[in-house]
Amino acid sequence: MLTNPAASNVVEVICQGSPKEMGLAQGMGVQSKIHAARQALTDLEAFRLQQPWWLPYRVYRWLADYKASRFLAHCDNPEMTQRLAGIAEGAGVSFNAICLFNALEPLLSSVGGCTACPGACSAVAVRGRRSATGDPIVARNFDYLPLVQPFYLVRESRSQGKFRALEFTTAPLAGAVDGMNEEGLCITYNYGFTTDAPSAPAAPISMAISEALGRCGTVAEAADWIASRRRWGGGSRPRP
Repeated sequence: MLTNPAASNVVEVICQGSPKEMGLAQGMGVQSKIHAARQALTDLEAFRLQQPWWLPYRVYRWLADYKASRFLAHCDNPEMTQRLAGIAEGAGVSFNAICLFNALEPLLSSVGGCTACPGACSAVAVRGRRSATGDPIVARNFDYLPLVQPFYLVRESRSQGKFRALEFTTAPLAGAVDGMNEEGLCITYNYGFTTDAPSAPAAPISMAISEALGRCGTVAEAADWIASRRRWGGGSRPRP
């Protein structure tokens, strides 16, 4: 179900209902961004560097779509699979294409053959005497690739039977990079570059964060939930 934000210049889309309905709302609400992101893949250096010189780009992208969908299909996360399907349907793109975007997130956090970090980010949380006002403060700098920045998205998630949450992500992603739910739980994580790879198919860590925001009301609950989920990408631990 899609609800247009009435009094916010920040929240672009409000998603509510079942996982499929939430994905459908996101896909419909930021359809133009998702289509633009699809076109921008052509200029994403980290993605193009994996392309064999002899393989045409359209064939390479099709194969990448297919491999991403096969990988995420084995992540044992039916709710997020439904949300991905909803995003694809709402945006009018293939399910495999949406899977590629979600698989790219952890892939771009892998050093692989790279020798220089293409982006950086930082987060800080203070409370009590460390805060000038005495109020808790969470600050975040998401200094990511300029190519990706036009596709940033702030959404409000109202999942059935779960906590509402305000989440920062990018238009094609089912998961969240940062967020805060109605219980006051705030989670953020920094992209870190690692040399390891998942030992088995695993969902991007952003999906675990979005799940935790919907299910958990305390730091302890969120830490236990995220630790229990098989996940891929990031490198730096989430900060509930």
